[in-house]
Amino acid sequence: MVTDLGIFTTTVSGGVGVLAGYYFLFLQKYLGPLTQKLRSLGKNTWELWKISAVYTVVSFLSLIVWFSFYQNLESWKKDLFYSSLVVFLFGATVWSLSISNIKKGNTKGLLGSQKTWLYTSALGSIGMLISTVYSTDSWFLIVAASIVAFHHVVFDAIIWPNAGI
Repeated sequence: MVTDLGIFTTTVSGGVGVLAGYYFLFLQKYLGPLTQKLRSLGKNTWELWKISAVYTVVSFLSLIVWFSFYQNLESWKKDLFYSSLVVFLFGATVWSLSISNIKKGNTKGLLGSQKTWLYTSALGSIGMLISTVYSTDSWFLIVAASIVAFHHVVFDAIIWPNAGI
């Protein structure tokens, strides 16, 4: 039984938005060239990014399942986690739109800057990490939140933009 419907429904609806954005990029044939740019940073970077991405998805889903079904967050920790989740999902969704605009030659304004949205998602992941650290003693959940934050800060907000995308 869901103990926190807000976190659960926000993740499901926001996750659909993120996946729809990625699918939109796939249909426009933009994902291939994007990953090619990342591969240009070197085989090791590409392999580490792929491994990190898989661990990040598993870690993110673990956090959402735990805080939706098993542990209610309280007071400011719930507010921080929930608002950080919204920021995280919003940044990831709008990133897809920014990539589409950039590929079409529209590089002005907020939708013309993918860095803004990568930084937004990274900021949201940091907020989820802070909330998790203050909400539990479970090393598994703290490691999961750390993996999500690490991937979005290091790989997506620092390395990805430097690939010249």
